[in-house]
Amino acid sequence: MRTILFAFAVIGAWYATAPAVAEGQTSLPSGVAVVPDGRQAVEQLRAAAERAERLRDWEAAFTLYCQLYLIDRTAADLRTRLHQTWRRLDQYRRLRNPDYLRYAQELAPGEALQLLAEVMTKVPLLYVDRQRAHSQQLWQNGLEELCHALDDDAFYNRVFPQAPAALLRQFKEELQHYRQTPIHNPRQARQTLRRLLAHWQEQTLIAEPAAIVLEVVHGTCNGLDESSSFVPPLPPLPEDLQPQGVCLRWNNGVLSIDGIIRGSWAEQHTPLQAGQIITQINGYDLTQGEVSWDIIREALQHPQQDWHEITIVTGDSAIPELVVSLPVRPPSVYGKALKINRDGIRVGYLRLGSLRDSTPRELDDALASLQQEGIQALVLDLRGNVGGSFTAALEVARRFLPRGTIVTTQGQVPEVNNVSFSSESGMAASTIPLVVLIDGETASAAEVLAAALKDQQRATLIGVPTFGKGTLQYPLVLEWLNTVPSGATSSDSQKIPKSPKGGTVRLTIARLISPAGYPLHATGVQPHLLETDPNHQLTLAFQKAVEIARMADSMPTPMPPSDAPDSRSMLPSPPPMYEVPMPDPPDVLPLPGP
Repeated sequence: MRTILFAFAVIGAWYATAPAVAEGQTSLPSGVAVVPDGRQAVEQLRAAAERAERLRDWEAAFTLYCQLYLIDRTAADLRTRLHQTWRRLDQYRRLRNPDYLRYAQELAPGEALQLLAEVMTKVPLLYVDRQRAHSQQLWQNGLEELCHALDDDAFYNRVFPQAPAALLRQFKEELQHYRQTPIHNPRQARQTLRRLLAHWQEQTLIAEPAAIVLEVVHGTCNGLDESSSFVPPLPPLPEDLQPQGVCLRWNNGVLSIDGIIRGSWAEQHTPLQAGQIITQINGYDLTQGEVSWDIIREALQHPQQDWHEITIVTGDSAIPELVVSLPVRPPSVYGKALKINRDGIRVGYLRLGSLRDSTPRELDDALASLQQEGIQALVLDLRGNVGGSFTAALEVARRFLPRGTIVTTQGQVPEVNNVSFSSESGMAASTIPLVVLIDGETASAAEVLAAALKDQQRATLIGVPTFGKGTLQYPLVLEWLNTVPSGATSSDSQKIPKSPKGGTVRLTIARLISPAGYPLHATGVQPHLLETDPNHQLTLAFQKAVEIARMADSMPTPMPPSDAPDSRSMLPSPPPMYEVPMPDPPDVLPLPGP
């Protein structure tokens, strides 16, 4: 399932697009109006969001709170509302996800209870704030999630097919009582939930008892913070074109472009526009016969080498159709451009759309190309970058920082408790004058990079305050239910991979502290120059880059430090001992097993 940050970025980057809830619905819910900035806009958005909450329209509520957060962060409860509506939207989706429903049906009640015990055993040992992850709090988080699930008709009718409405009210009242039951350890939680299930089974048929326990498991993790979550072992999500920046809409048998994400690869490298009709994808004709989302996804599974080829109707009689190619895996560094002002000062531009393992190498190649063109300053665009690889953020920072702290982690696990990550690149670091663009969607690992460049006085930051996702996550694998495939002998158990049944917990294990000592979470990174208009941000960035390029040209060339005579040959520091094992979810730091 998509993370809150990814969904937030899609909504924030292009207001007319929201995460899909129903099949084929990728646009903003009907009746949700986009309003301009200003106090009146804030009040309208707030009222509409609260109304959507009352109506239990979680997609609309989350979408509106995202919009509200982008234009006004003064309300103290706004971040909490974002988290709450995301939890409800995520719950709504999974309770209608066929793969998840199949997983819940195949899991035995005892296995689900064992899964709960494993979560409640391991999470307190690693979570960033142990006081918020004690057994009682996890238990209360879990029953809160179950209570909301009972309000969902799809869940209640499937799990309790014969229960009258009056029984639902009784169950919810009993849950409030059980939430106050003292829970001191995982074993007690498992026993108490087993008693609750037995009590309910005495009153009505429970068709899927494991589904009840799974909601408690979700709640124990999802209630910790906005980045922690339980991730069941489901098949990967079907591929779409959002990583390339294209949002699709399927309506009345017609596939069209619902919107182009601002700053994406598609926006910067293609002529695609919202409203254009797509007639072919990778050779699949979408105009003949019945076409469904399954066929569209099947077409996306067969790219032409490393490119998706889509045919669009342009509306231009001279060129009625146009074939556009989109990379299957778009680069994280793109948009390379050179701007020369009237005085001949050359300013380069690069956009970091995300941070992943290949980003440092991509940046090296792009910088080398721009330096061959004689750039005297660089604009590095981090707007809309929701993060990615923590290691990549460190390595990119080392490309520009000769020395000094990049970020410090704080958590209860020794591997991340007061650990500082620094640069020792010396003269190998680029000295090109640097301007960095940030906005409200710059988040997580991208904030680490922005804060390091700002606090070490290496770059001028322009834009608006960043999102403020200053935590690090770890993929905690749940292993107690994993089994050796049937037919394997005991001697094979060490050789054959076990079948995963428990999934993982994407768990927050550390807070991120900037070089200047302030926490990145909630606070975010403040720009040197505040500018809210995206177009003027870019203009201002080029103006500032020209200014600092002139200043750099007027200053004498510094001599190498006397205590590092060989620093010219120094290479950037190697990656730290931590490696990010998977590209999604972002900002994940592996640790030794608990």
